[in-house]
Amino acid sequence: VYFTNDSVGYVVGEYGCILKTSNSGDKWLVQTSPTTKDLFQVYFVNENEGYAIGEFGRIIKTSDGGEKWKRVSVVGCDNVISMNFVDVNTGYVVTSNGVMLKTTDGGKRWYKVVRELY
Repeated sequence: VYFTNDSVGYVVGEYGCILKTSNSGDKWLVQTSPTTKDLFQVYFVNENEGYAIGEFGRIIKTSDGGEKWKRVSVVGCDNVISMNFVDVNTGYVVTSNGVMLKTTDGGKRWYKVVRELY
C-alpha cells in the first residue's frame, strides 16, 4: 500500500491487481494492469509518477496518477522484491537473489549495482 497524499492511495497484489482510492480508502477502484504476474510493491515518486514491481522481474509504471499503467521493464527472471527512488529519474530495485539494479532514466533502463549480496 502506498499513499501519495491523505486521500489518494494504491495497493497491488496477485495476478497484476492494482487498486486505487481517492477517498482515503473508503472505496477502492480496480485499475487496468499490463501484467498478470503477482505484484509485490507499489511506490510513487510524486502524485503522478509511480511504479509497481513483481514476479519474474516485472516493473510497471504510471505517469498519470494511475489512470494508465504500462510495462517498462523485465529485469531478469528473479522476483523484484524491493524498490526505492531518490528522484523522478533515479531509482533502485532488489531482486529475490540479492541483485541490486539502478535506473537513471525513469525506469527505461536498469543497470546492475551489486552482483550478489550473499
